[in-house]
Amino acid sequence: MDGPATAAHAIANFQPRAPWWGGDLQTLRNVLVRQRIDLSPWPEETLRFEMPDGSGDVLTGRLAVPHGTANRPLVVLIHGLTGCEDSIHVRASARALLQAGYPALRLNLRGAGPTVGLCHEQYHAGRTEDFRAVLRQIPDRLARNGLAAVGYSLGGSMLLKFLGEEGRAAPLRAAAAVSVPIDLSNTCGRFHRPRNWLYKRYLLDRMKKDA
Repeated sequence: MDGPATAAHAIANFQPRAPWWGGDLQTLRNVLVRQRIDLSPWPEETLRFEMPDGSGDVLTGRLAVPHGTANRPLVVLIHGLTGCEDSIHVRASARALLQAGYPALRLNLRGAGPTVGLCHEQYHAGRTEDFRAVLRQIPDRLARNGLAAVGYSLGGSMLLKFLGEEGRAAPLRAAAAVSVPIDLSNTCGRFHRPRNWLYKRYLLDRMKKDA
């Protein structure tokens, strides 16, 4: 990444949108309100990334490009735990990026979504070598204007770990991490608290389906 930069504009204070007040309702919103984010206006293709660790595992990503020839970096979107390319927040982010003229790659981590049948192993927050391998294999035609990345939840943890490992040598023009469990051990402990039993059960059920 480039050297330190100063934000040009102040970030506005977060204002929750009715009726989604409080962290619990905001967390559950995408489960309670089923919606399909339409990406059909933009041409899409699937990219494959072979992992160089001898496992034979293959990651995939769904690429969509905006209309026109805007010289914008490709933004790689990294889903969270039990997510994939079709997670609502990933698709919503891709749509917003495409509308703004940015190409978007919705990455499926090892063993997630469409890669379930292509992988013997499973992703986790520490598996930064997978993300590194993906960046190295992105075709030049897509990387010529630079790369950026956005990680959500566990995907954000992976992204932050990658940035820490790479430092200023990271091959990204920009990066953002959203709703990230910085302390994974503490986060795991909070999942076991009685008030969070619903989240725990939901995630465990989805993880079992992915296994």
